Amino acid sequence: MKQKTYIGIDLGGTTIKGGLVSAKGKIIEQLTLNTPSRKKTIIQRVERMVSQLISSSKECQGIGLSWPSSVNIPLKGSEMRRRLEKKIPLPVWVENDASCFALAESLIGAGKNYSVVLGITLGTGLGGGLVINQKIFKGKGGASELGHTILDFHGPKCECGNAGCLEQFVGKKGLARLAKQHHFATKEGAALYRLAQDGNKKALRIWQVLGSFLGIGLVNAINVYDPEIIVLGGGISQAGKFFKKAMESEIKRRSFLKPGLIKVSQLKKGGVIGAALLAKRSFDKSPN
Repeated sequence: MKQKTYIGIDLGGTTIKGGLVSAKGKIIEQLTLNTPSRKKTIIQRVERMVSQLISSSKECQGIGLSWPSSVNIPLKGSEMRRRLEKKIPLPVWVENDASCFALAESLIGAGKNYSVVLGITLGTGLGGGLVINQKIFKGKGGASELGHTILDFHGPKCECGNAGCLEQFVGKKGLARLAKQHHFATKEGAALYRLAQDGNKKALRIWQVLGSFLGIGLVNAINVYDPEIIVLGGGISQAGKFFKKAMESEIKRRSFLKPGLIKVSQLKKGGVIGAALLAKRSFDKSPN
């Protein structure tokens, strides 16, 4: 019997990741492209990626799109879904990128033995996804936009139109601002990571300040959701050894509730896997 597969597409601010994924969440084939700034080019690259992945499997059952907030990307996931469905004879489902990440963690990752899993993605901004009993919690439809909770209402202007949103203090945006404040020539997370590894005191301080901001933001999430486990993902999470202590210190000092576990994701391409597993679950529930 041939193996049924599902396609997961994870659109990020820097890269578009795609994968052909088994029903158990194993990536069989994967592709990565840079994320362009123009809407038309994003559409073209996603369509090309999906077509290439479909050609690798005659048993592909559906496509899942892991999509960021339209605040950060000039293309809504719902529009991308409609365009794919017109071109490709497969069902397409779309979900918030952090929710896809959290779903993957709850099914096959660090959260698989827990009922309430909060996934946090630290990339261009900050995304949040909550999974309860292996189901994405959506509220009326868009719950867990933790990156747009307010950390400082006198803070920097956010693309959403508000001021002082959490994602302006953490992720790549926060790092760039902190690097500028500390008079670094570089604003790139990878460069600041290397400097911290080499013991640069200013770089280490930047990561500590970011950790404090993140810790305060997570306190708000803990007090509202009371998750059993928080899983950190995204490129910035790989610098956890530099910001973990400051983050945990703020959580311990400020949280009203006793915090659960906090772990850094060990999944490779969790957004891709989560999107594919979303497609599998949705396909299984749909009338075939």
